[in-house]
Amino acid sequence: MGEGGEGATTARAGTGIALAVAVDLHARHHFTCAAAVDGSRKEEELPGGGMRRELAYGVWEGAQGTGWGSQATAAGLSGASLAPDGEIADAELAAIHAYLRRVVERSADPTCERVLVMSDSLGCLDSLEAAWRARDARGLRTRDRGAMLESCCVLRAQLQLVVFMYVSAHSGNAMNAMADAAAKAHVR
Repeated sequence: MGEGGEGATTARAGTGIALAVAVDLHARHHFTCAAAVDGSRKEEELPGGGMRRELAYGVWEGAQGTGWGSQATAAGLSGASLAPDGEIADAELAAIHAYLRRVVERSADPTCERVLVMSDSLGCLDSLEAAWRARDARGLRTRDRGAMLESCCVLRAQLQLVVFMYVSAHSGNAMNAMADAAAKAHVR
């Protein structure tokens, strides 16, 4: 993350852009929960032929708890390994699903929760929005990842508001970088 314009690093500039959008959205919606999510896939060619694949997702909810420094950072990170035969879109949707499920489960009243989810997968966000706006799960039966899309919509319906925000991948955005690090930590 080298120098950007006017002495700012690319990472600082990328984070600043994403934060400016998130703050504007927060001023309008007053979010109660927010997280960045990401998926990661690792492929390794084996010496005797073949391929080893690993897939995982990560979620970054920001520094959490009463700890300081690395303790608070670790408390805000989560993720899991997934079946290796999936694709990166499966990991991205799994991250969104896991976070929405977590918000619903830990809330005393999910209907009061206003949630911001930041993701670098525009395709997944478009698919989720199309599924949500269709208002009928029957059309999802024939779509790729239809069950996961339907489950995300079921969770979303339990919440007062869910806003999905696209953040560009690997542009230095700190929130996305933390979610990416959590996903990569769960690859092995």
